[in-house]
Amino acid sequence: MKYIFVDFEMHPICKEYLEEKQSCPYEIIEFGAVMLDEQYNIKKDFRRYVNPQYVKEIYKNIEDLTKITNAKLIGAKNFAQVLEEFLLWCDGDTEDFIVYAWSNCDLEQITKEIKLKHIQQDRRLYQLLENWVDFQKEYCELVKAEKVLSLEKALELVGQDFIGDRHDALYDAKNTAELFIITRDTDKFFKLLRPIEEVINRTKEETSSFTFTLGDIFNFETCKLVFS
Repeated sequence: MKYIFVDFEMHPICKEYLEEKQSCPYEIIEFGAVMLDEQYNIKKDFRRYVNPQYVKEIYKNIEDLTKITNAKLIGAKNFAQVLEEFLLWCDGDTEDFIVYAWSNCDLEQITKEIKLKHIQQDRRLYQLLENWVDFQKEYCELVKAEKVLSLEKALELVGQDFIGDRHDALYDAKNTAELFIITRDTDKFFKLLRPIEEVINRTKEETSSFTFTLGDIFNFETCKLVFS
């Protein structure tokens, strides 16, 4: 059994593509993933930028948040090509695998984009989508959180700093994997666990985002942008 942790960075489809935008409001512009073996050791990682079909230019606020520029997407492969590379990366040795992501938004996005771009669903793709777990939900249930937690706050609960750049698909996947590893050692996990009220109260004082990993731009309950 392999454990795959995935994260996508997304960009809204341009308004002129009204029909496409109604069925799939965003396009993935970066894939990030890490794979753990049965002993929870990192086996390999995956990062690809994706050249979007319905985005003419990266919005400034998306660039500021993700550090993904138009230049980084020039020459990048399209969604179908990157998805094929990702499936080969996942299924290279034909072992069973489970996919984890922080929130259910990544699964909703890839499902909608597959449909929008008429990607034929084969055995590998079916396995990917059918073995997908919302680790945010699993973690919040584990710590009995009354509200969903951002990845950063979930790490803070066990005294861990976020490693790398936030809103970077590969680093988000790596940090999710690190948190998963900690939760698998139950005794150690609950010894590290800090009072959730402490983290919540400090978050309120700092007036920082509490609910979602991309809380300053995305509402992940509906996977819709909340630009102001």
